[in-house]
Formats: sequence, C-alpha cells, structure tokens
Amino acid sequence: MVESEARRAASAYDAFISYHAMDLPVVHRLVERLHEEGFHVFLDDWCLVAGEPWQERQSEALADSSCCLVMCGAHGLGPWQEEEVRLAVSARVSGRSLRVIPVLLPGASDLEDLDFLERFTYCDFRGGLDQPRSFTRLCAGIRGEAPGPPQTAVSALRAGQPSPAATYRSAFHAPASGWQRSSAVAAAHAAVTAGGAPVVLCGLPGVGKTHVLCDTADGLRAGRTVLALSAGGTTAAEPRYLVEEVNAWLDRTFGRGLTDEELYLHDWPDALAALLARVAEEPLLVLLDDLGTDQAGGTVLRAFAGHPDCLVLATAAEHLVDTADVRHVLVPPMSRAEGTDFIAHMAERTNLPVEAEELAEQLPADVLSHPLALRTFLAHTAYVPAVLLVRPGLPSDVLSARKLVSTAVVRLPPVHRKALAWAAVLGRVALADLLSAGMALPSWFTLALSDLVPRCLVVQVTGGVEVPQLVIQALDDVEPTARRTALHEILTELARLAADAERDGLASLAGVLTPMARVSAETAVPPGPGGCRTAGVPPT
Repeated sequence: MVESEARRAASAYDAFISYHAMDLPVVHRLVERLHEEGFHVFLDDWCLVAGEPWQERQSEALADSSCCLVMCGAHGLGPWQEEEVRLAVSARVSGRSLRVIPVLLPGASDLEDLDFLERFTYCDFRGGLDQPRSFTRLCAGIRGEAPGPPQTAVSALRAGQPSPAATYRSAFHAPASGWQRSSAVAAAHAAVTAGGAPVVLCGLPGVGKTHVLCDTADGLRAGRTVLALSAGGTTAAEPRYLVEEVNAWLDRTFGRGLTDEELYLHDWPDALAALLARVAEEPLLVLLDDLGTDQAGGTVLRAFAGHPDCLVLATAAEHLVDTADVRHVLVPPMSRAEGTDFIAHMAERTNLPVEAEELAEQLPADVLSHPLALRTFLAHTAYVPAVLLVRPGLPSDVLSARKLVSTAVVRLPPVHRKALAWAAVLGRVALADLLSAGMALPSWFTLALSDLVPRCLVVQVTGGVEVPQLVIQALDDVEPTARRTALHEILTELARLAADAERDGLASLAGVLTPMARVSAETAVPPGPGGCRTAGVPPT
C-alpha cells in the first residue's frame, strides 16, 4: 500500500481504462476486481461529472495516469477508443513513462489487427475473467513489476496464507461491493462455526444468498483450502459433472487427481468419496452454490461432511429433503433499514444522484426488500431521475427481477396458494389470539404451512407466521383475488363465532377483530407506485 501511495504522488490514477462501449458490462466486472485490490482507476462511467466537458476530462485523466489499460473485446476498438490508445502510445514514444497494457477480454481476437499494440505484452482473459495468473500479471503490470513465478494454492496454504477471495467470487459472479448483510452473514457464520453439520443458506430467488455465502466465506477461509463449486443447472441434473470438477480442482491444487479410467470405475457417490479421501489430511472450506434440493444434493453434502476437517456452506432455493443432519439458515428479504443502507452505499460508491431515505419512501416495499430488483433499479438512476422510474411504472428489467418469486408461487398446488393467501391475511394476528377466540385453523392450512415454510414462502415468527412482501406481491400477480377471498372466508368464520359467543368470548374476539379490520382496509388498497400493492404484513 506504501508503493501505491508513492505512485499516486506522481500520478492521480494508477490506471486509465480505455474500452469499447459495447464491452462495458464485462469491463465493469474486471475493473471492480481492480478496485477491490486497492487500485485507483479512471473509468469514465464512474468518474465523469455531468455537465463537464468529457473529452477534456478524459484527456486530463490519461495524462494523470501511470498506465493505460486497453480493453480489447469481441467488438474490437471503438473510434474514440482508438484515439485514446494512439494518444497513450504517442505519449510513451515521446519519452513519458506511461505503460500501455492490452487486455484481451472474452471473445477478443489476437492483436495482429492492431499493429500499434502488437509489440506490447498483453494480459489474456479470453478464457474468462476467472484467470488467476492473468489477473496477477495485470496487477503487476499496473504496478510496473514483473509477475514472478506462479504461487500454487499448496504453497500459499503452507505459508499460512488464505486463498484469494476473488477466486470463488468470480466463480459465483459475486464481486465484493464493500457492503454486506451483516445479520445474515453473522447467522451463517455462527451456524458454520458451531461445528458438525453442513450449513445450507435458503431463501427466495434474488435475495442475495450467494453474496451472503461469499461474505461468510471471507471470514472462514484463513488456513483452509477453498473448493468453490456451482452446483446448479446441468450439474444438479447430472452430479457426475460435479465429481469431474472436484477431480480437476484436486489435480490442479494438490496434484492428486484420478485418471479418467479410475474416475469412471465407480458410481458418482463412490468416486466423490474416493477423491475426498485423497485430501483427508487437508483442512477444507467447501462452497456449493445453488445446490439441488433433491436426494442427490443431500448425498453431495454428506460426502463433504464425512471429511475429517471440512467446513461446508451451501445455498439452495429451499430446505433439502431427507437431511436431518443439515443446518438450514434462512436468508430473508432485506428489511427497510437494510434496503435504505444499500441505496446509500451504492449511491456513494458509484456517484448516483439519489438520496437514500427519500428513494426508500418512493419505492414499492417489495422492490426495496429484493437485492436483485433494487440493484437493477439503481443502475437505471445513473441515466434517468429516480422519480421518473418509479411512476407510472417500474422498468421492465426491475419487474422481471421481482417476478422471479412469482415462478415459485405459480408452481404451488392450488391448496398451497390458498394457504399462502390465508397466511398473508393472518400475518397481523397472533395465532394464540385466534385459538383463544375459538377459531380452529383448518387442517389443510396447517398441512400446507409445513410445506410453505421449507420453501421460504412463509416465515415462522414468534406467535405466528409472516409472509414476505415479495411473496405477497407474487401471489397478487398470480391470483389477484386470492387474498380478498381468504379475508372473506376468515371474516365469515369470525362473524359466526361472534354471533355464538358469550360475553367472555366477545372479549377474546376483540383482540382479533382490531388487527383484522386493519388488514381488511389494507387489502382493499389499489396498486401503488410501480404496480405494487402495499397490503399484507407489517414492514420489517
């Protein structure tokens, strides 16, 4: 860090980023990693101030940078990018100590078509951004140093150094943002360090389970070799792919992989056990993202749990079946305070023109609680005022992120959706009060709840149940009249009880009717900003 400060005394920026506009998404990901490493970079998308002349500002930034990173992607060099690169090369030719580093992004061709860059040593990310050696070379180039020999994970472990967090973050597409859901990370950390059983983080789609997994891993990885596996998609359908990934990691990290012939001598569970037996003496941290909730997912967890010194942390859409020896930790939607804090963090980090508290008041409650939808919304505010995005309707990609939860609701049997509507209506009422008022909950309702809770669609709280606002909105999208019907059925039953009640019974009913009247009024509220109904459960 002392060297970095010394460089900045001579140059305002460690690196100037030159890129084609069509490559901005992948450029963002790579530059965020450089930012995490402590480099002070100039990226026009981050640094230009609205209302200032941009060409002059970029020319000044290039002149004030130690090096120029020329991002070469599938679209080649853009016209203005070519001008930037020629200025950088010209500055170097004229004697200025400006390093020009070509960076080949995924989809890029060779540098043969760019004769004025061909003689510069480049960093090759054409095989993907998760290339540790290429990233090491890039960081060393920015510092003006040679990368030196590669340091294997084994030597790093023996030196007592943890594996780089960037490795598993890149594998899971979850770059560090400097902000984390502290309560969720603390719960996950406590569950893992309690020892014994694997820990599975469960939650609705888009609530940030993978980020919580990575943030938790940051505090657990010291002294352990990290194995990070994406366990969803084709891997969930065919676990043999996961076994092959473990074998490749074992060979790459310890040089102890099995040959193809040895690997396919066994069924996949036995092959996985044989691979883990080869590192029985090594302390491991195993991260499994998007683990399948079927029997195969449980088999994978048990295999890693059988390792003598292994911490296992996974994410899944819901509780795993037939896994009594697993700790399930709920990652809930964000509270209002978390959503507001996230807006403030992103506004400061990326210079967004928003005020956190004011925007939190304007946004629908379900969007404020959904990290993916909120992050998508904030991306729009860099170009469009937030007030125009909220009304008359939210941007389509924000709605698409929010409606990920609708898929889980659509797949429910009709009786489960009916139970979900009942739970949404009863969210304001303590179940003990209902029982004392003489109202017996239907058997189909209690049976459905036993399935809805593991699916993370209903949350058990002290004294009753609660339905997240995300789920209420999804239910309203799928069955717009479901909650009204549930409210009518529940009020009809309460009216019957009131008609038959004695004086003491009426007193018990009073404690139920007051919150039910509030629910009744809220359920009748028309859709709010962005098409979101604001009824259901109290804000968290």
